[in-house]
Amino acid sequence: MTPINRLCLRAMARTAGRAAFWVWGILAAATLAQVLVLLTIPSWRCAGLVAVGVLGSALTLSLLVAMVAGPVAALASLRENGAWLGLRSVGVRGRGLLGSVAIWACALGALALLSGHVLEPLARAQLRAARVEAAVGLRLYEQRATVVGPWALTQDAGLVRFAGALDGEMAVGAAQSVQLDAAQSGVAVRLGAGEAHANSGAWSLTYSGLTTTLAVGGPSGSGRVDIAERSSFALWERVSAGRLNPYERWIWWKRTAIPCILLLVAALGLPVGARVGPGLGAGVLGTLFWALLRLSDAVAQSWGSGWALATLFVPTVVAVALGWATWRDR
Repeated sequence: MTPINRLCLRAMARTAGRAAFWVWGILAAATLAQVLVLLTIPSWRCAGLVAVGVLGSALTLSLLVAMVAGPVAALASLRENGAWLGLRSVGVRGRGLLGSVAIWACALGALALLSGHVLEPLARAQLRAARVEAAVGLRLYEQRATVVGPWALTQDAGLVRFAGALDGEMAVGAAQSVQLDAAQSGVAVRLGAGEAHANSGAWSLTYSGLTTTLAVGGPSGSGRVDIAERSSFALWERVSAGRLNPYERWIWWKRTAIPCILLLVAALGLPVGARVGPGLGAGVLGTLFWALLRLSDAVAQSWGSGWALATLFVPTVVAVALGWATWRDR
């Protein structure tokens, strides 16, 4: 490796590495805040599941940010401190830095592929497990509602009173006792003898015991296993069985497509960093790619994965070609 490439790699690691850690921390903190609003952590094991979940769910995006920010920040910093002008005076050109950019982007891209295909789905599954464990470990208090998925429960004069969806309708009721157990799709609620009735008045019942399952696991409380919680190996089995709809199939492809296409965006970072500051350059590239990604999601729902990939790939190639063609120091 040439001294010029080592210089560029050091600049990328110093600036983009710091930016990636900031993004990772901010995203993890935001996810943790959302989790803590919805549940009370009952044990150290549950706290560990939450920690693994929030850190792992933010890892892929942090790696992708570093892929793009690195080349932009490296050349921008070399330009701002005068080093790039000195390098140009001895004949160094922009394409001489592509080797270091390729090493940087390929290394982070490989980590992003591992994270996106395996680690992030595993982390999100741990968040589901934490939600279920927190719900099972909840305690009921007198005259204070405790939320369990779509239900609210409270102790009142020796009875357990509840309100929530039952048999497809909003209902309220009371029981002599309640037991919460983990279930595959959420939490199994086992009520002792009691009564319940629909808010609409459509039905009422008296029971000696009642068991129902409340959905608490998914990100939105839906209870179903969200596609973001499935590893790519699990999704491939569903693809082979023909059980994925077009958008779910696109999610499977996107986990590979985004890191690969961002290799091109990383190359575009050099001419962008030669023109603007590191923060502005990385922000512009990130915002434009995010908008392109949202457009490709819409295309995938209507036209399928092939057109969605083209929506991502073609504009990126055009932008890279224009960026390098208009860079005088290339």
